[in-house]
Amino acid sequence: MRSPYNSFAKRRPVAGKRERRRRQARIVAIQRFAKGKTEKIADTSKVK
Repeated sequence: MRSPYNSFAKRRPVAGKRERRRRQARIVAIQRFAKGKTEKIADTSKVK
């Protein structure tokens, strides 16, 4: 982990793991479609 400029600074929660996993799964589905490996883009479920 990179050290912050300020010793009191905490890591900012930019994106949670669930959202990141869903986003990565969506990107993989689009890439598979672009390569012609699938006929339609797989749908990823929404995170609640």
